[in-house]
Amino acid sequence: MKFYLDITLLPDAEANLGFLWQKTYSQLHLALVEMKTAHGNSDIAISFPGYEDKDFPLGNKLRLFALTKSQLQQLDIGKWLTRLTDYCHYTSIKEVPK
Repeated sequence: MKFYLDITLLPDAEANLGFLWQKTYSQLHLALVEMKTAHGNSDIAISFPGYEDKDFPLGNKLRLFALTKSQLQQLDIGKWLTRLTDYCHYTSIKEVPK
């Protein structure tokens, strides 16, 4: 995987981290299903950089990886997270450091 973007969840008093994970992951799942390859796989990989965080097991960050920048552009994560703009921040697509 050569390119990535980060999604950071921003909880507040009205929406805790567990609620935001549920909503964000539901949207991400729909996006990945829509982008399935002809073989039924996904070209997008997911990691959880904050896994085992003391405050919440998954932390507050989700990282999406792809072999090409265009795969992440095609995913268009902003479209899928439109309803969560107050609670999610996503970065621009970046190259994985050497």
